[in-house]
Order: sequence, then C-alpha cells, then structure tokens
Amino acid sequence: MKTSDAAKELAEEARDYWIITPEPGYVVKTACRNVGSEPHPSKLFVNICHSTKIPPPMDGQWDEEDMLRKLETNPDDINIPTCVGVLEATKDLKGEPARKVDVVVNSIFYKKYVDKSEFYRQLLFMVVCSSIERQHNLIIEVKTHKTLRKNTHWGEISQQRIRKSPAECLIKEDHSSKCVDAEDLEPSPAISGQKFTATLVAGRIVEIVVQVQDEAKKSVKEAGRLRCKLNEDRVVVILDNKRSILDIFLPYHLNFNESDDDWIEKRSEFMEMGIDTNFRPCDDFERFATNGFTTDFFAKWRTDRAKRILSAQPAAQEPPVLQKVRRAYSNCLADRSILQIDRTFYPGATTEESLQRTQQLIDYIARNQFEDNTGFKEAYQKVLNTLWKFGSNFLSEKHFGRQIAVPKPENVTFGETDTCNSVFANDKTQCVNMMSYTFDVMFGSEKNARIYFPQDRISRRQLMDYFLFLFKSPKNPGFFANCEEMTLEIFPMYYKKLLFDEMEAHEGFAKMNTQLFQYLTTIVQQYSSTTRYLNITEEAKNKTYEYLKDYLKFEPIGHPIFENSNFEKYFGQLALSDNPDLNELSKLWKSRNVNNLKPIIQFNIDKDINFYWTPRLDEHTTIMKDGDFQYVGFNFEAFEPMFYHSTYTPAVMYPNFAFAFPTAALNQILFAAYAKWNANFTRRKHFSGKNIGEMSQDQLFYVALAQLIRLQGQKHFADIKDDIFIKIQCQYQFLNAFKCTEKYDSRPSTRCELLNENFFPNYNLSFYGNLRGVETLFPP
Repeated sequence: MKTSDAAKELAEEARDYWIITPEPGYVVKTACRNVGSEPHPSKLFVNICHSTKIPPPMDGQWDEEDMLRKLETNPDDINIPTCVGVLEATKDLKGEPARKVDVVVNSIFYKKYVDKSEFYRQLLFMVVCSSIERQHNLIIEVKTHKTLRKNTHWGEISQQRIRKSPAECLIKEDHSSKCVDAEDLEPSPAISGQKFTATLVAGRIVEIVVQVQDEAKKSVKEAGRLRCKLNEDRVVVILDNKRSILDIFLPYHLNFNESDDDWIEKRSEFMEMGIDTNFRPCDDFERFATNGFTTDFFAKWRTDRAKRILSAQPAAQEPPVLQKVRRAYSNCLADRSILQIDRTFYPGATTEESLQRTQQLIDYIARNQFEDNTGFKEAYQKVLNTLWKFGSNFLSEKHFGRQIAVPKPENVTFGETDTCNSVFANDKTQCVNMMSYTFDVMFGSEKNARIYFPQDRISRRQLMDYFLFLFKSPKNPGFFANCEEMTLEIFPMYYKKLLFDEMEAHEGFAKMNTQLFQYLTTIVQQYSSTTRYLNITEEAKNKTYEYLKDYLKFEPIGHPIFENSNFEKYFGQLALSDNPDLNELSKLWKSRNVNNLKPIIQFNIDKDINFYWTPRLDEHTTIMKDGDFQYVGFNFEAFEPMFYHSTYTPAVMYPNFAFAFPTAALNQILFAAYAKWNANFTRRKHFSGKNIGEMSQDQLFYVALAQLIRLQGQKHFADIKDDIFIKIQCQYQFLNAFKCTEKYDSRPSTRCELLNENFFPNYNLSFYGNLRGVETLFPP
C-alpha cells in the first residue's frame, strides 16, 4: 500500500512538475536576518541561476529608460518570474556560518539582459530580494550587497521543482469554478462575451484583466467608464453605469470593504465634501477648499474605522492578548454602563492614599528652600512616578521620541542648562537613577531621556506648585462617548498592533516604505531646479541642500516592537481577564501609561537603542531632534486610507509631506517634486465629482493640501490663522493652477514675503496657525 502511494505521488509529480538542475550564473553576497529576531544579520549568498523551464517576463522587449520610468512611477508593474529554492546552511571563506539560496530566472532573459548589463543585475536583485523575503520570512539588507561575478555559484546548486502550469491562475467562465483556458471561453449573457483572467498575486491581491467592448463592439480603454462592485466572493464590473459586462464568483473571500475603486470613490466624496463654490479660490482659498467640512467629520471617520477594526474576525496568528482586547470592546457594546469610567487623575489607588501623597507634597513645599540638588531630585522623582503610575497626561506618549522627554509644566521644550544631565554633569548616575525610579525600569544610560530640571530656586518652587495643583485640582473630561473611544484610550498600543496588521495585509510595509522613500527622493532631487528661482543667498541654498541630504531623516513606517514575537513578549502579559467589567477597566485606565508605554521602554533598553516613538493615533507628523539630526515620523493619520492609498495620484499624496517641509520655500520644492512625478504617472485612476472632477491635478494638489491642514487643526479645536493659506495663495504655482491673473502682479508684498524665507522648518507651531496636529519634540 505504501509503495503504491509513493508511486502515485511520483507519477503526479512527474505530471505536474519539472525537476531541473539550474545553470549557474553569478553570486550576490549580502546579509539577512529573520523577521522578529535579534538585529544581528548573518551572511547570505544568493546564487543567480537560469533555466529554460522558467517562463520569461511578459513585457517582451525591455528598455532601460522604460524600466527607469516604471521604477519611478509603478515599480509593481515590473514582473520577473523567479523560482526561489530552499534556504540552506553554508560557510563563508573564513569558515564562518552563513546561508545560501538558489534563485532561477528564464535563460533567454538572463543571457539577453542580466548577463550583459549591471542595470538589469541590480533590477533583478531588487525583485529577487522581495521574493526571498516573502518566501523565507527574512529581512535582507539590500544596501550591503556585493556582486561576485567571478563566482558562478556558492556551494552546490540544488535541483528545483518547477510547476508546469500556474497554480493560482483562475481563468474562468461566469458562475463556474472550472479552470479553463481563455480561448475556450464561450459567450454568455451574464458577461456579454467578455474574456478575462483573474490571478491571485502573492496570496492576497486579486488582479482581474478583462477585455471590454461596448455595444458598438469597440474596445473600451477609459478606466473612468468602468465601476466595480464587490462582496465577499462576487465581482461585478459595470460599463457606463448602464450594464454589467462581467459578473463572476471567486473561490475565496475578498476584503471587499477596501478595494482600490472603493477608496478612490470615498476619497472623491471626501474632497468634494469640502468644496464650497460660494467662495472663489483666488479670493478665499481656505473657505473654497474646506468650508464644506462639518466639525465632527474626522472624529466620526476615526470612530467608524475603529468600530470596523475591533469588530473584525481575528486572524489565525493574532496574539491572544489582542483577542482579549476585542472581548473588552464587545463587553462594552453589550453593557454601556462600562463607559462610566471615572477619568479623573488621582495621585493614589485609593482616596486615603491620594490625600496622603498630596499632604506629603504640601509639607515638602512648606519646609524647603529648594537649594539642595539631591533633595530636590528625590522629591521630584517621587512626584513623576506618581503621575506615571496613576495615568496623568503629564507623562504621555507625546513625550516619546528618539528619547523620552520629561517636559516643563507648560509642555514647551527647554535649553541645555535646565536638564538633569547639566545639573549633575559630574555624576550622571543621578539622572539614570531618577529615570529608573520615575518609570520603574532599570535604565542603563543617561542618553535615554532628557529631564527638565530647573536650576534656580524660584523655578523649582513653581514646578512643585504646579504638581500640587495637579494633585489637588485634577481635570475630569467626563465619561467616554462610545466604546471605540474607551478602547483606544485604554489600549492604544494594542489597537495600533491591529492597525499595523491590517496595513501589512492590505498594502504591505515594504511597498509603503518603498513608495515613501521614492517620494522623498524626488523632493531632494528637485532642490536644485527649484532653488534657482527663489530669492535666497547661495549660502542659504548650500546650507539647505546639506540639511535635506544629510540631516533630515525619515523614520520608516512601523516599529519592530509590533512584530508578532516582540509584541507577544512585551505586551502579552497584560492583566486583562476574558470578561472585564467596569471596575477592572477603571483600573486599567489608571495604569494605561504603564501598560502601553513601559513595554516600549523595556524594549529599547533590552535592544540598547533609542527608538521610543511609535506612530500616533491622533496626529499626522512628529518631528524629533536628536543631536544635529531632525527625524520625521509619519503617524497613522498620514496613512489613513482617507489620505494615503497606493492607487492615489501624486496630487493627493505629496501634500502628506507638507508638515515635514513646512516653510513656504520648502513647500515650493514639494510642489516641484509632485509636478515631476505627476508627469510620469501614467497608471492613474481619476477622482470624480461635480467640482473636483473638473479640476486639474495641480488644482487637486492645493485642494488636498488645504483640506489636510484644515482637518489637522479642526479636530484639535485649534483656531487656524489665515497666515498659512495666504502663504499658499502667494505661491506662483498656485496662481498659475487657478489662473489668478488679476492678482498675479498686485499681491501686497507684506502678504507674500514667503519667497524671501529661508528653508528651515519653523518649529514654532504658531507659524502654521497653531496646528496642534503636528507634535514637535526638542526643537532647537
């Protein structure tokens, strides 16, 4: 029986697969590490091989200029079939452990392009890295790779098993699960004779290609004439909003809530909603672009999204603690009395303990002259620990950046002379001990935090008086309005993990980061062609370019603590029962700083890094200073589908960088970069609407920019000044886009001095109209 089964398996394998020995080509040496592992990479040798059994790329003749254009606009269009072998152990020339993997491409493609061109070898390596990472769950350090042309292979080349026909090709006929060839499709009334292919790409994206003809039998080439309707397993394509030209069922479930067409439509509705044609853009652009928004629009959007995320079916590999958070949310929906959590800060777990701590602070203030540094430090750290332990907003996530900031009471930053490290310059262990006491974690270096530590007696007394005010007169924001608000405030890091998992499944961090840094590269590249038209000195130009190229850094999307293994290690021990009630959730609200932020601190200490910032839920951009470097972190609102989607045109994507390049001159470079990218952006899906449907891409750029600025201020209840919109209206690109000819030469110089500004970001947020949506840490 076993012999018969084995023979049957061999026969099936021979029918479905080729067993090949690839031809050697060359070797690429790089480094890699497992996803979620310690950040110590090992050497990786990639054998680039070829075989005639691998299908060639579908695009026919490849031209370098065409490939460069695709790399700039739509890198996903570059498709090179590869076969990735198993990951094997090997040794390097020194005899040290290493890994190797064989990758096979088509022989004709290899000999015609790869073997003769360094450009195509680099292009192939980009594609190969993505395939290896996906198949073997690795992170490859692409920047460190080296091509070893003298080595045709490293170690022995293994045989490969190549499927004779694609396993994931779903060439189908309407209402049929049978897989048939495209040429065998027969006309049917449901699809009016249209032929199509549906392919599952990377196990998560369905790509459908359909040949569309209208009633006159003419090919339809305008994507705007098509609409796509989805549910869990059905796809319907409608032509000219009149008739169905494709109606199929797929043998797997679709995430139909987030199709590309749906987001294009939602973004169109969103932009259209803000337009108020009672105002002319050249006269009052702010009201023209944003007057239609209601005050609660963004809050409702965030609530609806949280509702969908928290109610979704858990993924198979979801950490158990996240399922507990989901159940806490469900309990709230079933019992709304849970919303009646007392959100008042008290300096103790009980009334008696709170009164005792308050009296201790009163006594300390009454009997002290605030001259002894060590005595003041001990009293100061006890107060900070109380604020941290019992949930005061004085120490919150907004103070976590490249370091932890312990701020002045008014939450403004401070000079070097008023820090703990300056006061205890000869004994910095005092500051390390103060941090350890405050956060209940053993710090190893004073570089992990910057603690405001006033030096004069008056400032020390004012600081303690402020803390006494917090102890005696805490603010009560009232009960939670809904279960979504409660869950996000008590479990913010756990909700972030759910968001990250959704983003990874939908867009993929590798793709999002690639697109992010492509955009940033175009901005820096546009520096020289833009600055020549601006009225600034050569010294300022050179200084700005140095700043852009060497000192402005952008954090990648995501954070390693949200990888499953790290998350379970640092967040998996949350003391949350399977059926939490009002009393339990009230305690968790008080300890939310410890439950959500202490794991971040411990992670940084364990890994010996300074990376405390994680993308925030209610802000767009965070700017952090670390030495001479300015770090920019994009928060979740920058990648909300309302603002970001890979299918959106550059006109609505580039405004996301406005807060990172906030001066008027830098903003003009931003526009120039958008214009360059937009000129090469060919695979676009147009936005539709009564007003925005008639706008040019340049006009949409400024509308998207204005709406983003307005919403970032509006949801924080800030009074946005007119200054920033005046600065926008004074830009020549704006005047050209909206044909404001009557104002072109008559702009008052006092309103348009922006063209003489220097380039550096202005970290005084009032410059942007008191935009509290942009959080600044450690400005100069």
